[in-house]
Amino acid sequence: MRRHIQKTRTTVRTSLRNRLVLGLAGGLFLSTLLIIVIINNKTENGFADTAKTYTLNYPDVTFKRVIRTSDNHFVLTDGKKFIKTDSAGTVLWKKHLETNFSLLIQSFCELSDEGLVAVCQIIGADNVARIYLVKLDKDGNYMWSKVLSKESSEFAYCITAGPDNDFYLCGTGCSTSNFILKMNGAGEQVWAKDLKAGITLGSAQRIAYKDNYLLISGRIQNGSTDELYLLKTDLNGNPVLSRRMTMQKSFNIKVLTFSPDGGYIVSGNYLGASGADNPFILKTDQNMNAIWMHAYGVDGIENINDIAVNGNSELYVVGNVFIDNIQNINTLLFKTDQSGNVLWQMHAGSEQLNGAGYDDGLSIASLNHSGFLIAGFSNGGFITRVDDMGNGFCFQRLLNMSVSDVPISMLNVSFQQNIISLFNENPITPQAGILNLANPDICYGNTNTDQGSDGGTTTGTTSIKDQGITMGIYPNPGNGNITLELNNELTEPGVINVYELSGRLVRSQELMPYQKTQRLDYSQLPAGTYIIQLFDRQQVIANEKMIIMH
Repeated sequence: MRRHIQKTRTTVRTSLRNRLVLGLAGGLFLSTLLIIVIINNKTENGFADTAKTYTLNYPDVTFKRVIRTSDNHFVLTDGKKFIKTDSAGTVLWKKHLETNFSLLIQSFCELSDEGLVAVCQIIGADNVARIYLVKLDKDGNYMWSKVLSKESSEFAYCITAGPDNDFYLCGTGCSTSNFILKMNGAGEQVWAKDLKAGITLGSAQRIAYKDNYLLISGRIQNGSTDELYLLKTDLNGNPVLSRRMTMQKSFNIKVLTFSPDGGYIVSGNYLGASGADNPFILKTDQNMNAIWMHAYGVDGIENINDIAVNGNSELYVVGNVFIDNIQNINTLLFKTDQSGNVLWQMHAGSEQLNGAGYDDGLSIASLNHSGFLIAGFSNGGFITRVDDMGNGFCFQRLLNMSVSDVPISMLNVSFQQNIISLFNENPITPQAGILNLANPDICYGNTNTDQGSDGGTTTGTTSIKDQGITMGIYPNPGNGNITLELNNELTEPGVINVYELSGRLVRSQELMPYQKTQRLDYSQLPAGTYIIQLFDRQQVIANEKMIIMH
């Protein structure tokens, strides 16, 4: 009996020891897994932010430009006011430089020392246009500023950072044509060149740097014909490769950027037959041979202001579009595939004015992982974080903008290198003012309903979600003729969006208030699986999967 008890105790001890070992091993495994999860959810500067989409509207500023900095934060500016935020919209620092003259910011970049340089245009009391430059360090502290001029009016349209804390300007003027100016990080001029193509009139409108060469795009005038050009030079401004194409209508270039597939993207506006501005996008290969060119919203009133390119060479485009006499000008946002075909398109307006007034998307910067930050003007300056499907604005609707192919033929053109005298300098020191930012109005384009980090309050009326709304659809699967049923009535209009599983928006329509049951017809959609999304002007309320079978 004693021997049996001893044997039982030994068995129990062995069992407990094995369980303990397994427990410790399991705990170690879970701990390791937890560490991996934590590491994978950390960014360079801490834990990955959980913010999804939002719109912050500051009534006392206007954001004209936004760039993503090397520390994966963002700086927004109008040339005088500078604000740095993280991707969740938290203000990290804010600066205000007061000048005794008005200015218009043209371009903005970060140098290799993480300092920030803005190039602006000023008009003096003598009605002469001059170039204004200002540099801040990475913490927003003022470093230097100066005015550049020649005999008469000169214009700088774009700036790009070089590899050695230097930067390059391009522009035009009364005494120049297609000029490039190289400067170092201390604000000293290195060289100036006016690149001509045997034609005296022209303007260098955009410049970009990559892999130790410069890419410039602009306009040259050949008799009565305007021609768009692309020019590649080395870092000394020596021409390497160039192309040109005839544009039958007056045009203006606003975007020049690189595509991950090695090609180039040129975009801007041309004057349509009706006299209205219409956007165009040109895609070339790395040898500047045209691949495609599209016009968007032909003979309407639309403008492209900026483009961000993702890793798949898809384009995210922001600008403005005229909707009607009630909603007036709205922010324009659309996505294309790498061939320029529109995947989805929408317009967005201010929440306070129900989409009416003047709303303009001016600049866009990509987030580190997915999504984008858009800066622009509405009832003041807005910052909107959108996801890859464009969700994030308080008031947004489906848009049906037409797209047409533009015939293109790229021809050779020869640019001559012409060294010109440096610009005259007038160093100035602006006053350091205090930038008082009121708490922004905040709304969300998704289910994130947390208060903003700056303590702002959510705009608009009580949201549908606050009213306890839930959604169901039937029959599902079905032929697309569905009944949408809500547990409570809406007290304000809602919006139903229908997405393909790829994220492409295929239908958008308003949902009338005070009706629990509504019939919706999606029978014209191809057979497949779709996501139906219900939202009000503040946030997404519900998602349902719809299966169409024909």
